Amino acid sequence: METAVVAMTPEERERLRPMSEACERVEPGGAGEWLLHVAVAAIYVSFALILAWIVTHIVRDVAGATGWGAGFWRAAPWLGAAAVALGAIAVRRTFARDARAHLLRALGPYRADAEAALVREQRYRVLECRAVREPDEGGRIYLLRTHDGRCLVVFDHASFDLAESGADPATSPLRPAREAILRWAPQSELLLGLRFEGEPFARCELEPLDHPVPDWSHDARLWEHDWAEVERRLR
Repeated sequence: METAVVAMTPEERERLRPMSEACERVEPGGAGEWLLHVAVAAIYVSFALILAWIVTHIVRDVAGATGWGAGFWRAAPWLGAAAVALGAIAVRRTFARDARAHLLRALGPYRADAEAALVREQRYRVLECRAVREPDEGGRIYLLRTHDGRCLVVFDHASFDLAESGADPATSPLRPAREAILRWAPQSELLLGLRFEGEPFARCELEPLDHPVPDWSHDARLWEHDWAEVERRLR
């Protein structure tokens, strides 16, 4: 495998743009954050005014020898409402802060990739091509022997779409060839492109695999089994 860091194409940057913009929308300091701070300030001011009102009436009631209870109980509903509002906002801010932190952790790498505008390009020399059927969805999975005896797994996405629509997955236009070129966004590990160059292999007939097939997490990645093990699993 040969690896190089190269410039990102405009089309690849466009693929990252929705995630990058979503990251900017959840950053602190947006309009929603500003409105929340205004609401909190308004509640605190209201709370302070209610407390001042209570103290004023208690002093007046005590001075008039009517006791402090009357002033307190007249203000109690307003005090309770302010306390409930403050509690609700505190809970909301906690959940919002946690949700924002989670989103920033998830989306931050996409923005970093978009800003860097670089991709990690991997090139594999492919010596042999075998194909198996994904048992649940019916699409094709290609098992490609690399020059160093590893197995590169490639899911034929078009064949899965054809199987889902009731068409023949074998009519997919994907044809593995002698060189596989994968382009990854380095931080987010998003696959931005996969293509084949060189002499294409003949159409691979589907073969049974005497073990579970690779799952989607293996797509465009080296399988943990080397090619000798893959051949043993192909019946």
